[in-house]
Amino acid sequence: MNEDKRLFEVALWSEDELLKLERKVNRIHGNYQKAQYIKKEAYELMLDGEEPLRKKGAVLMEKMIKLFPEEHLVTMAGHSCLGKYYRSIGEYDAELFHFEQVLTYNNASTSKYDMPEMQIALTIIMLEHIDKYNYARSVLDKVNPRTLFIKEHLKLYELMLAVLNGKGSPSEVREYYLLQQYVGF
Repeated sequence: MNEDKRLFEVALWSEDELLKLERKVNRIHGNYQKAQYIKKEAYELMLDGEEPLRKKGAVLMEKMIKLFPEEHLVTMAGHSCLGKYYRSIGEYDAELFHFEQVLTYNNASTSKYDMPEMQIALTIIMLEHIDKYNYARSVLDKVNPRTLFIKEHLKLYELMLAVLNGKGSPSEVREYYLLQQYVGF
């Protein structure tokens, strides 16, 4: 198979893994179903606790997004997963990029996926990028607090808004977010 048509980067995949997955994807009919299958495989790898497998999953998710950009719902879920992955490894610029992709789609759609506005504001606040606070505030202003029916989300929203308005501490936001991650938020 020619290198340009490969689904995966050879450096991360054994030849057997590569061929097996490519054969499976090629048997699936329809781009939406193919994108869904690749996203599912990538997501399962990204959930694994071992970084080499998580990286494989991230590479696979990136490839799915490039192969099927027209499958918006699937690619937006992929961008969201990648945003969370990049946050977990400290790649905040990549995280912001992926959540901004979700936000761009949400602005062009009536559906909402994974509260990208809150994710973007959270990243900027956690990094204490004071120069980006106006941007974070403008993004967070798009959130309707009445839609935040989970009290933990509402509390996080309020903490972030306080920081962006100069009345709160980024460390409070960071501690609250990390605590909620620990308890399964």
